[in-house]
Amino acid sequence: MHADSFLYSGQQARAIDARAIEQEGILGIHLMKKAGSAAFEHMLSRYTGKIGIICGSGNNAGDGYIVAALALQRSLPVCLIQLGSADTLKGDAAIARDWALQCGLKIQELTTKVGMENLNQCGVIVDAMLGTGLSGDVRPLYKQCIDTLNSWAIPILAIDLPSGLNSHTGCVHGSAVRADLTVTFIVAKQGLYTAEGPAHAGEIVLDGLGIPASIPASFQGVEALNWADYAAKMPGRDIRANSNKNKYGHVLVVGGDKGMGGAVCMTAQTALRCGAGMVSVITRPEHLAGLLSRQPELMALGVDDVSPLGDHDHHLIGHAQGLFEGQIEALMERVSSLVIGPGLGTRSWGQGFLQLALEYQMPMLFDADALNLVARIPALASRLRDLPEKILTPHPGEAGRLLGCSPGEVQQDRFAAARELSQKYQASIVLKGAGTVISDENTGVCMHGNAAMATAGMGDMLSGVIAAFLAQGVSCGRAARAGVCLHSAAADLAVEREGAMGLVATDLLPCLRELQNS
Repeated sequence: MHADSFLYSGQQARAIDARAIEQEGILGIHLMKKAGSAAFEHMLSRYTGKIGIICGSGNNAGDGYIVAALALQRSLPVCLIQLGSADTLKGDAAIARDWALQCGLKIQELTTKVGMENLNQCGVIVDAMLGTGLSGDVRPLYKQCIDTLNSWAIPILAIDLPSGLNSHTGCVHGSAVRADLTVTFIVAKQGLYTAEGPAHAGEIVLDGLGIPASIPASFQGVEALNWADYAAKMPGRDIRANSNKNKYGHVLVVGGDKGMGGAVCMTAQTALRCGAGMVSVITRPEHLAGLLSRQPELMALGVDDVSPLGDHDHHLIGHAQGLFEGQIEALMERVSSLVIGPGLGTRSWGQGFLQLALEYQMPMLFDADALNLVARIPALASRLRDLPEKILTPHPGEAGRLLGCSPGEVQQDRFAAARELSQKYQASIVLKGAGTVISDENTGVCMHGNAAMATAGMGDMLSGVIAAFLAQGVSCGRAARAGVCLHSAAADLAVEREGAMGLVATDLLPCLRELQNS
Protein backbone atom coordinates (compact mmCIF):
# COMPACT_ATOMS: atom_id res chain seq x y z
CA MET A 1 0.00 0.00 0.00
CA HIS A 2 1.08 3.59 -0.57
CA ALA A 3 1.54 6.03 2.30
CA ASP A 4 -1.77 7.71 1.48
CA SER A 5 -3.56 4.37 1.97
CA PHE A 6 -3.29 4.63 5.74
CA LEU A 7 -5.22 6.36 8.51
CA TYR A 8 -3.70 7.91 11.61
CA SER A 9 -4.70 8.89 15.12
CA GLY A 10 -4.81 12.54 16.15
CA GLN A 11 -1.66 12.06 18.22
CA GLN A 12 0.16 10.64 15.20
CA ALA A 13 -1.17 13.48 13.02
CA ARG A 14 0.26 16.08 15.40
CA ALA A 15 3.61 14.27 15.44
CA ILE A 16 3.60 14.17 11.63
CA ASP A 17 2.87 17.91 11.54
CA ALA A 18 5.78 18.56 13.91
CA ARG A 19 8.15 16.40 11.88
CA ALA A 20 7.13 18.14 8.66
CA ILE A 21 7.82 21.53 10.24
CA GLU A 22 11.20 20.37 11.52
CA GLN A 23 12.32 18.24 8.57
CA GLU A 24 11.08 20.46 5.75
CA GLY A 25 11.85 23.75 7.48
CA ILE A 26 8.22 24.88 7.11
CA LEU A 27 7.01 27.57 9.47
CA GLY A 28 3.95 26.52 11.40
CA ILE A 29 2.01 29.58 10.26
CA HIS A 30 2.76 28.72 6.62
CA LEU A 31 1.34 25.23 7.15
CA MET A 32 -1.69 26.79 8.84
CA LYS A 33 -2.20 29.16 5.92
CA LYS A 34 -2.06 26.23 3.51
CA ALA A 35 -4.67 24.41 5.54
CA GLY A 36 -6.94 27.44 5.81
CA SER A 37 -6.58 28.09 2.09
CA ALA A 38 -7.47 24.48 1.24
CA ALA A 39 -10.59 24.65 3.43
CA PHE A 40 -11.53 28.02 1.88
CA GLU A 41 -11.25 26.75 -1.70
CA HIS A 42 -13.28 23.61 -0.99
CA MET A 43 -15.91 25.78 0.70
CA LEU A 44 -16.17 28.15 -2.26
CA SER A 45 -16.55 25.24 -4.68
CA ARG A 46 -19.66 24.03 -2.85
CA TYR A 47 -21.39 26.81 -0.93
CA THR A 48 -22.56 30.37 -1.45
CA GLY A 49 -23.77 33.16 0.78
CA LYS A 50 -22.44 34.74 3.93
CA ILE A 51 -19.66 32.77 5.64
CA GLY A 52 -20.07 32.00 9.33
CA ILE A 53 -17.04 30.86 11.30
CA ILE A 54 -16.98 29.67 14.90
CA CYS A 55 -13.57 29.34 16.59
CA GLY A 56 -12.26 27.74 19.76
CA SER A 57 -9.05 28.50 21.60
CA GLY A 58 -6.51 26.16 19.95
CA ASN A 59 -4.74 25.77 16.60
CA ASN A 60 -7.97 24.72 14.93
CA ALA A 61 -9.16 28.29 15.51
CA GLY A 62 -6.16 29.56 13.57
CA ASP A 63 -7.42 27.73 10.46
CA GLY A 64 -10.78 29.46 10.94
CA TYR A 65 -9.12 32.88 11.11
CA ILE A 66 -7.20 32.11 7.90
CA VAL A 67 -10.52 31.32 6.18
CA ALA A 68 -11.92 34.65 7.46
CA ALA A 69 -8.91 36.60 6.17
CA LEU A 70 -9.08 35.01 2.74
CA ALA A 71 -12.80 35.74 2.51
CA LEU A 72 -12.29 39.39 3.43
CA GLN A 73 -9.55 39.72 0.83
CA ARG A 74 -12.18 38.72 -1.75
CA SER A 75 -14.76 41.07 -0.23
CA LEU A 76 -16.97 38.18 0.87
CA PRO A 77 -19.27 38.74 3.88
CA VAL A 78 -17.98 37.06 7.06
CA CYS A 79 -19.28 36.60 10.58
CA LEU A 80 -16.73 35.13 13.02
CA ILE A 81 -17.63 34.12 16.55
CA GLN A 82 -14.86 33.44 19.04
CA LEU A 83 -15.76 31.22 21.98
CA GLY A 84 -14.20 33.01 24.94
CA SER A 85 -11.63 35.76 24.55
CA ALA A 86 -9.64 36.06 21.33
CA ASP A 87 -6.71 37.21 23.49
CA THR A 88 -6.25 33.65 24.76
CA LEU A 89 -5.07 32.43 21.35
CA LYS A 90 -1.35 31.70 21.24
CA GLY A 91 1.38 30.88 18.75
CA ASP A 92 0.37 30.40 15.13
CA ALA A 93 -3.33 30.76 15.97
CA ALA A 94 -2.61 34.26 17.38
CA ILE A 95 -0.66 35.16 14.22
CA ALA A 96 -3.60 34.01 12.09
CA ARG A 97 -5.99 36.08 14.26
CA ASP A 98 -3.86 39.20 13.83
CA TRP A 99 -3.73 38.73 10.06
CA ALA A 100 -7.52 38.47 9.92
CA LEU A 101 -7.82 41.64 12.03
CA GLN A 102 -5.51 43.45 9.59
CA CYS A 103 -7.86 42.37 6.79
CA GLY A 104 -10.72 44.13 8.59
CA LEU A 105 -12.26 41.26 10.56
CA LYS A 106 -14.59 42.15 13.43
CA ILE A 107 -14.55 39.44 16.09
CA GLN A 108 -17.63 38.66 18.13
CA GLU A 109 -16.61 37.09 21.43
CA LEU A 110 -19.07 34.70 22.99
CA THR A 111 -19.22 33.52 26.60
CA THR A 112 -22.72 32.03 26.35
CA LYS A 113 -24.61 30.70 23.35
CA VAL A 114 -26.59 33.96 23.28
CA GLY A 115 -25.44 35.81 20.18
CA MET A 116 -25.08 32.75 17.96
CA GLU A 117 -28.15 33.89 16.04
CA ASN A 118 -25.80 36.00 13.88
CA LEU A 119 -24.68 32.74 12.29
CA ASN A 120 -28.23 31.68 11.53
CA GLN A 121 -28.38 33.80 8.38
CA CYS A 122 -25.19 32.38 6.85
CA GLY A 123 -24.97 30.20 3.76
CA VAL A 124 -22.32 27.99 5.34
CA ILE A 125 -20.76 27.66 8.78
CA VAL A 126 -17.10 26.76 9.29
CA ASP A 127 -16.46 24.67 12.40
CA ALA A 128 -13.04 25.64 13.82
CA MET A 129 -13.80 25.00 17.48
CA LEU A 130 -11.90 21.85 18.42
CA GLY A 131 -9.20 19.85 16.69
CA THR A 132 -7.52 16.48 17.11
CA GLY A 133 -6.41 16.92 20.73
CA LEU A 134 -9.80 16.43 22.38
CA SER A 135 -9.84 13.67 25.00
CA GLY A 136 -12.64 14.41 27.48
CA ASP A 137 -16.21 15.60 27.02
CA VAL A 138 -16.62 19.01 25.42
CA ARG A 139 -17.13 21.89 27.83
CA PRO A 140 -20.66 23.17 28.42
CA LEU A 141 -20.37 26.28 26.22
CA TYR A 142 -18.97 24.23 23.34
CA LYS A 143 -21.72 21.63 23.77
CA GLN A 144 -24.39 24.32 23.68
CA CYS A 145 -22.92 25.77 20.49
CA ILE A 146 -22.53 22.36 18.83
CA ASP A 147 -26.12 21.41 19.65
CA THR A 148 -27.36 24.73 18.29
CA LEU A 149 -25.41 24.34 15.03
CA ASN A 150 -26.75 20.81 14.60
CA SER A 151 -30.32 22.07 15.03
CA TRP A 152 -30.02 24.46 12.07
CA ALA A 153 -30.46 23.48 8.44
CA ILE A 154 -27.24 25.24 7.42
CA PRO A 155 -24.34 23.37 5.76
CA ILE A 156 -21.33 22.93 8.03
CA LEU A 157 -17.73 22.57 6.92
CA ALA A 158 -15.54 21.04 9.63
CA ILE A 159 -11.87 21.94 9.57
CA ASP A 160 -9.71 18.83 10.05
CA LEU A 161 -12.27 17.08 12.29
CA PRO A 162 -15.86 17.73 13.42
CA SER A 163 -15.66 19.30 16.88
CA GLY A 164 -16.44 16.80 19.63
CA LEU A 165 -15.37 13.73 17.62
CA ASN A 166 -12.44 11.66 18.87
CA SER A 167 -9.81 11.51 16.13
CA HIS A 168 -8.56 8.11 17.29
CA THR A 169 -11.74 6.14 18.07
CA GLY A 170 -14.55 7.93 16.23
CA CYS A 171 -16.47 8.31 19.50
CA VAL A 172 -18.46 11.41 20.41
CA HIS A 173 -17.36 13.27 23.53
CA GLY A 174 -20.66 14.58 24.87
CA SER A 175 -21.73 16.18 21.60
CA ALA A 176 -20.20 16.51 18.14
CA VAL A 177 -20.79 18.64 15.06
CA ARG A 178 -22.66 16.92 12.24
CA ALA A 179 -20.74 18.27 9.28
CA ASP A 180 -21.71 18.13 5.63
CA LEU A 181 -18.05 18.36 4.59
CA THR A 182 -14.85 17.68 6.52
CA VAL A 183 -11.59 18.95 5.04
CA THR A 184 -8.76 17.16 6.80
CA PHE A 185 -5.07 17.82 6.32
CA ILE A 186 -1.79 15.98 5.65
CA VAL A 187 -3.13 12.57 6.77
CA ALA A 188 -6.59 11.05 7.14
CA LYS A 189 -7.69 10.65 10.76
CA GLN A 190 -8.87 7.15 11.60
CA GLY A 191 -11.73 8.36 13.80
CA LEU A 192 -13.43 9.80 10.73
CA TYR A 193 -14.02 6.33 9.32
CA THR A 194 -15.40 4.18 12.14
CA ALA A 195 -17.96 4.26 14.98
CA GLU A 196 -19.70 7.69 14.91
CA GLY A 197 -17.13 9.21 12.53
CA PRO A 198 -18.92 8.58 9.21
CA ALA A 199 -22.21 9.96 10.59
CA HIS A 200 -20.57 13.19 11.74
CA ALA A 201 -17.95 13.83 9.05
CA GLY A 202 -20.16 13.96 5.96
CA GLU A 203 -18.08 14.07 2.78
CA ILE A 204 -14.39 13.76 3.63
CA VAL A 205 -11.69 15.53 1.62
CA LEU A 206 -8.00 14.97 2.36
CA ASP A 207 -5.51 17.66 1.37
CA GLY A 208 -1.88 16.66 1.85
CA LEU A 209 -0.71 20.32 1.86
CA GLY A 210 2.32 19.28 -0.20
CA ILE A 211 3.98 17.38 2.65
CA PRO A 212 6.26 14.57 1.30
CA ALA A 213 4.62 11.14 1.59
CA SER A 214 7.79 9.80 3.20
CA ILE A 215 6.99 11.64 6.45
CA PRO A 216 3.66 9.95 7.32
CA ALA A 217 4.99 6.69 5.85
CA SER A 218 7.48 6.51 8.72
CA PHE A 219 4.57 6.15 11.17
CA GLN A 220 2.56 2.94 11.64
CA GLY A 221 -0.92 3.77 10.42
CA VAL A 222 -4.14 1.80 10.09
CA GLU A 223 -4.80 0.38 6.62
CA ALA A 224 -7.52 2.10 4.58
CA LEU A 225 -9.11 -0.91 2.86
CA ASN A 226 -10.83 -0.65 -0.53
CA TRP A 227 -12.20 -3.32 -2.84
CA ALA A 228 -10.29 -1.75 -5.77
CA ASP A 229 -7.02 -2.69 -4.04
CA TYR A 230 -8.04 -6.38 -3.94
CA ALA A 231 -10.25 -6.95 -6.98
CA ALA A 232 -7.50 -7.80 -9.46
CA LYS A 233 -5.66 -10.02 -6.97
CA MET A 234 -8.54 -12.28 -5.96
CA PRO A 235 -9.36 -15.66 -7.55
CA GLY A 236 -11.24 -15.42 -10.83
CA ARG A 237 -12.37 -17.65 -13.68
CA ASP A 238 -10.52 -17.99 -16.96
CA ILE A 239 -13.35 -18.97 -19.28
CA ARG A 240 -10.85 -20.67 -21.62
CA ALA A 241 -9.37 -22.88 -18.92
CA ASN A 242 -9.77 -26.66 -18.80
CA SER A 243 -11.20 -26.74 -15.29
CA ASN A 244 -13.70 -28.32 -12.92
CA LYS A 245 -15.59 -27.44 -9.77
CA ASN A 246 -13.05 -29.04 -7.45
CA LYS A 247 -10.46 -26.44 -8.42
CA TYR A 248 -12.51 -23.68 -6.81
CA GLY A 249 -12.99 -25.15 -3.39
CA HIS A 250 -15.77 -26.62 -1.31
CA VAL A 251 -17.45 -24.54 1.41
CA LEU A 252 -19.36 -26.15 4.26
CA VAL A 253 -21.89 -24.05 6.18
CA VAL A 254 -23.10 -25.40 9.53
CA GLY A 255 -26.02 -23.83 11.33
CA GLY A 256 -29.74 -23.27 11.25
CA ASP A 257 -31.16 -24.71 14.44
CA LYS A 258 -34.95 -24.78 14.79
CA GLY A 259 -36.55 -21.61 13.40
CA MET A 260 -33.27 -20.19 12.03
CA GLY A 261 -32.89 -21.76 8.60
CA GLY A 262 -32.63 -18.52 6.65
CA ALA A 263 -29.17 -17.67 7.97
CA VAL A 264 -27.44 -20.75 6.54
CA CYS A 265 -29.28 -20.30 3.26
CA MET A 266 -27.96 -16.76 2.82
CA THR A 267 -24.42 -17.75 3.75
CA ALA A 268 -24.45 -20.69 1.35
CA GLN A 269 -25.97 -18.72 -1.53
CA THR A 270 -23.36 -16.01 -1.12
CA ALA A 271 -20.49 -18.50 -1.11
CA LEU A 272 -21.73 -19.85 -4.46
CA ARG A 273 -22.01 -16.35 -5.92
CA CYS A 274 -18.48 -15.52 -4.79
CA GLY A 275 -16.81 -18.31 -6.70
CA ALA A 276 -16.82 -21.45 -4.56
CA GLY A 277 -17.00 -24.56 -6.75
CA MET A 278 -19.28 -26.41 -4.33
CA VAL A 279 -21.22 -25.49 -1.21
CA SER A 280 -22.65 -27.92 1.32
CA VAL A 281 -24.94 -27.18 4.24
CA ILE A 282 -25.60 -29.08 7.45
CA THR A 283 -28.78 -27.92 9.11
CA ARG A 284 -32.02 -29.14 10.68
CA PRO A 285 -34.07 -31.46 8.42
CA GLU A 286 -37.07 -29.12 8.39
CA HIS A 287 -35.02 -26.47 6.58
CA LEU A 288 -34.01 -28.65 3.65
CA ALA A 289 -37.05 -28.09 1.41
CA GLY A 290 -36.88 -24.33 1.67
CA LEU A 291 -33.11 -24.29 1.29
CA LEU A 292 -33.07 -26.39 -1.88
CA SER A 293 -36.05 -24.68 -3.45
CA ARG A 294 -34.26 -21.39 -2.97
CA GLN A 295 -30.89 -22.66 -4.26
CA PRO A 296 -30.95 -26.14 -5.83
CA GLU A 297 -27.20 -26.06 -6.52
CA LEU A 298 -26.52 -26.55 -2.81
CA MET A 299 -25.80 -29.94 -1.28
CA ALA A 300 -27.62 -30.25 2.02
CA LEU A 301 -27.73 -32.68 4.89
CA GLY A 302 -30.45 -32.53 7.55
CA VAL A 303 -29.35 -33.74 10.98
CA ASP A 304 -31.52 -33.76 14.09
CA ASP A 305 -29.41 -35.51 16.70
CA VAL A 306 -26.03 -34.06 17.54
CA SER A 307 -25.14 -34.16 21.20
CA PRO A 308 -22.22 -32.49 22.93
CA LEU A 309 -20.26 -34.94 25.03
CA GLY A 310 -18.90 -33.98 28.42
CA ASP A 311 -15.60 -32.38 29.23
CA HIS A 312 -13.18 -35.23 29.83
CA ASP A 313 -9.67 -33.91 30.48
CA HIS A 314 -10.70 -30.85 28.48
CA HIS A 315 -11.26 -33.03 25.41
CA LEU A 316 -14.57 -32.00 23.90
CA ILE A 317 -16.07 -33.63 20.88
CA GLY A 318 -19.48 -33.46 19.30
CA HIS A 319 -21.12 -36.71 18.38
CA ALA A 320 -23.47 -37.11 15.43
CA GLN A 321 -25.87 -39.92 16.18
CA GLY A 322 -26.76 -42.86 13.99
CA LEU A 323 -26.97 -42.88 10.21
CA PHE A 324 -25.40 -39.48 9.55
CA GLU A 325 -22.24 -39.88 11.62
CA GLY A 326 -20.17 -41.35 8.81
CA GLN A 327 -21.58 -38.91 6.26
CA ILE A 328 -20.64 -35.90 8.37
CA GLU A 329 -17.13 -37.18 8.98
CA ALA A 330 -16.64 -37.86 5.26
CA LEU A 331 -17.91 -34.41 4.40
CA MET A 332 -15.61 -32.75 6.92
CA GLU A 333 -12.66 -34.47 5.29
CA ARG A 334 -13.57 -33.16 1.83
CA VAL A 335 -14.33 -29.49 2.40
CA SER A 336 -11.90 -26.61 1.83
CA SER A 337 -13.35 -24.12 4.31
CA LEU A 338 -16.02 -24.15 6.99
CA VAL A 339 -18.44 -21.54 8.31
CA ILE A 340 -20.09 -22.27 11.63
CA GLY A 341 -22.48 -20.01 13.49
CA PRO A 342 -25.25 -18.62 11.25
CA GLY A 343 -28.47 -19.60 13.02
CA LEU A 344 -26.52 -22.18 15.03
CA GLY A 345 -28.23 -21.50 18.35
CA THR A 346 -26.66 -22.13 21.74
CA ARG A 347 -28.55 -25.28 22.67
CA SER A 348 -27.17 -28.82 22.56
CA TRP A 349 -27.55 -29.09 18.75
CA GLY A 350 -25.37 -26.07 18.05
CA GLN A 351 -22.97 -26.91 20.85
CA GLY A 352 -22.49 -30.42 19.51
CA PHE A 353 -21.66 -29.26 16.01
CA LEU A 354 -19.25 -26.61 17.27
CA GLN A 355 -17.39 -29.22 19.30
CA LEU A 356 -17.30 -31.49 16.25
CA ALA A 357 -15.96 -28.71 14.00
CA LEU A 358 -13.17 -27.94 16.44
CA GLU A 359 -11.83 -31.48 15.93
CA TYR A 360 -10.81 -30.62 12.36
CA GLN A 361 -8.16 -28.38 10.87
CA MET A 362 -9.10 -26.32 7.83
CA PRO A 363 -9.66 -22.59 7.28
CA MET A 364 -12.68 -21.79 9.47
CA LEU A 365 -14.92 -18.79 10.03
CA PHE A 366 -16.76 -18.46 13.35
CA ASP A 367 -19.78 -16.18 13.51
CA ALA A 368 -22.91 -15.47 15.54
CA ASP A 369 -23.81 -18.19 18.06
CA ALA A 370 -20.52 -20.02 17.53
CA LEU A 371 -18.91 -16.94 19.08
CA ASN A 372 -21.45 -16.82 21.90
CA LEU A 373 -20.69 -20.45 22.75
CA VAL A 374 -16.94 -19.79 22.68
CA ALA A 375 -17.45 -16.85 25.03
CA ARG A 376 -19.50 -18.99 27.41
CA ILE A 377 -17.49 -22.23 27.46
CA PRO A 378 -13.74 -21.88 28.26
CA ALA A 379 -12.86 -25.31 26.86
CA LEU A 380 -14.24 -24.31 23.46
CA ALA A 381 -12.24 -21.09 23.55
CA SER A 382 -9.09 -23.07 24.28
CA ARG A 383 -9.71 -25.43 21.37
CA LEU A 384 -10.44 -22.55 19.02
CA ARG A 385 -7.19 -20.79 19.93
CA ASP A 386 -5.26 -23.87 18.87
CA LEU A 387 -6.67 -23.88 15.33
CA PRO A 388 -4.10 -22.65 12.80
CA GLU A 389 -6.38 -20.83 10.31
CA LYS A 390 -9.44 -19.00 11.59
CA ILE A 391 -11.47 -15.83 11.29
CA LEU A 392 -13.88 -14.49 13.91
CA THR A 393 -16.56 -12.04 12.76
CA PRO A 394 -18.23 -10.53 15.85
CA HIS A 395 -20.52 -7.54 16.05
CA PRO A 396 -19.93 -5.30 19.11
CA GLY A 397 -22.24 -7.36 21.33
CA GLU A 398 -20.48 -10.62 20.50
CA ALA A 399 -17.10 -8.92 20.79
CA GLY A 400 -18.03 -7.73 24.26
CA ARG A 401 -18.98 -11.24 25.34
CA LEU A 402 -15.69 -12.61 23.97
CA LEU A 403 -13.75 -9.95 25.88
CA GLY A 404 -15.87 -9.97 29.02
CA CYS A 405 -17.02 -6.36 28.65
CA SER A 406 -20.04 -4.41 27.41
CA PRO A 407 -20.75 -3.51 23.77
CA GLY A 408 -20.36 0.14 24.78
CA GLU A 409 -16.83 -0.51 25.98
CA VAL A 410 -16.02 -2.19 22.66
CA GLN A 411 -17.34 0.82 20.77
CA GLN A 412 -15.28 3.22 22.88
CA ASP A 413 -12.18 1.99 21.02
CA ARG A 414 -12.97 -0.41 18.21
CA PHE A 415 -9.31 -0.60 17.17
CA ALA A 416 -8.14 -1.64 20.63
CA ALA A 417 -10.99 -4.17 20.95
CA ALA A 418 -10.19 -5.79 17.59
CA ARG A 419 -6.48 -6.02 18.44
CA GLU A 420 -7.23 -7.51 21.84
CA LEU A 421 -9.52 -10.12 20.30
CA SER A 422 -6.89 -11.02 17.72
CA GLN A 423 -4.28 -11.53 20.41
CA LYS A 424 -6.62 -13.41 22.74
CA TYR A 425 -7.85 -15.87 20.12
CA GLN A 426 -4.84 -15.84 17.76
CA ALA A 427 -7.18 -15.12 14.86
CA SER A 428 -8.03 -12.65 12.15
CA ILE A 429 -10.82 -10.51 13.58
CA VAL A 430 -13.60 -8.78 11.67
CA LEU A 431 -15.25 -6.34 14.09
CA LYS A 432 -18.45 -5.47 12.26
CA GLY A 433 -20.24 -2.13 12.38
CA ALA A 434 -19.85 1.32 10.85
CA GLY A 435 -16.26 1.34 9.64
CA THR A 436 -15.62 -2.40 10.02
CA VAL A 437 -12.23 -3.03 11.63
CA ILE A 438 -10.09 -6.00 10.60
CA SER A 439 -7.16 -6.96 12.81
CA ASP A 440 -4.45 -9.61 12.89
CA GLU A 441 -0.76 -8.79 12.33
CA ASN A 442 -1.98 -5.42 11.06
CA THR A 443 -5.17 -3.42 11.52
CA GLY A 444 -7.36 -1.95 8.80
CA VAL A 445 -10.67 -0.17 8.30
CA CYS A 446 -13.10 -0.84 5.45
CA MET A 447 -13.75 2.37 3.54
CA HIS A 448 -17.03 1.13 2.03
CA GLY A 449 -20.46 0.60 3.58
CA ASN A 450 -23.57 2.51 4.57
CA ALA A 451 -26.39 2.57 7.11
CA ALA A 452 -28.72 0.56 4.84
CA MET A 453 -26.63 -2.46 5.83
CA ALA A 454 -28.21 -2.37 9.29
CA THR A 455 -30.62 -5.16 8.45
CA ALA A 456 -30.98 -8.85 9.26
CA GLY A 457 -28.80 -11.27 7.33
CA MET A 458 -25.98 -8.93 6.32
CA GLY A 459 -23.52 -10.73 8.60
CA ASP A 460 -24.58 -14.09 7.17
CA MET A 461 -23.86 -12.82 3.67
CA LEU A 462 -20.44 -11.56 4.76
CA SER A 463 -19.58 -14.99 6.14
CA GLY A 464 -20.37 -16.51 2.75
CA VAL A 465 -18.15 -14.05 0.89
CA ILE A 466 -15.16 -14.69 3.14
CA ALA A 467 -15.68 -18.47 3.18
CA ALA A 468 -15.68 -18.57 -0.64
CA PHE A 469 -12.32 -16.82 -0.70
CA LEU A 470 -10.93 -19.18 1.93
CA ALA A 471 -12.09 -22.19 -0.07
CA GLN A 472 -10.22 -20.87 -3.10
CA GLY A 473 -6.96 -20.78 -1.19
CA VAL A 474 -6.86 -17.15 -0.04
CA SER A 475 -5.15 -16.61 3.32
CA CYS A 476 -7.25 -15.69 6.35
CA GLY A 477 -5.99 -12.11 6.55
CA ARG A 478 -6.51 -11.38 2.87
CA ALA A 479 -9.85 -13.21 2.74
CA ALA A 480 -11.12 -11.19 5.70
CA ARG A 481 -10.04 -7.86 4.19
CA ALA A 482 -11.15 -8.56 0.64
CA GLY A 483 -14.40 -10.15 1.81
CA VAL A 484 -15.38 -7.21 3.98
CA CYS A 485 -14.54 -4.75 1.19
CA LEU A 486 -16.44 -6.66 -1.50
CA HIS A 487 -19.48 -7.10 0.74
CA SER A 488 -19.62 -3.41 1.70
CA ALA A 489 -18.89 -2.20 -1.84
CA ALA A 490 -21.79 -4.35 -3.06
CA ALA A 491 -24.05 -2.68 -0.50
CA ASP A 492 -22.92 0.74 -1.72
CA LEU A 493 -23.68 -0.27 -5.30
CA ALA A 494 -27.13 -1.57 -4.34
CA VAL A 495 -27.96 1.70 -2.55
CA GLU A 496 -26.65 3.78 -5.44
CA ARG A 497 -29.02 1.99 -7.80
CA GLU A 498 -32.18 1.58 -5.79
CA GLY A 499 -31.87 3.65 -2.61
CA ALA A 500 -31.32 2.80 1.03
CA MET A 501 -34.86 2.18 2.26
CA GLY A 502 -36.01 -1.40 1.98
CA LEU A 503 -32.59 -2.91 1.22
CA VAL A 504 -32.43 -6.55 2.32
CA ALA A 505 -29.36 -8.73 2.57
CA THR A 506 -30.03 -10.85 -0.50
CA ASP A 507 -30.27 -7.71 -2.67
CA LEU A 508 -26.47 -7.82 -2.59
CA LEU A 509 -26.20 -11.08 -4.54
CA PRO A 510 -26.24 -9.59 -8.07
CA CYS A 511 -23.98 -6.73 -6.97
CA LEU A 512 -21.43 -9.15 -5.50
CA ARG A 513 -21.27 -11.03 -8.76
CA GLU A 514 -21.05 -7.87 -10.85
CA LEU A 515 -18.18 -6.39 -8.84
CA GLN A 516 -16.17 -9.60 -9.10
CA ASN A 517 -16.65 -9.71 -12.87
CA SER A 518 -15.98 -6.04 -13.58
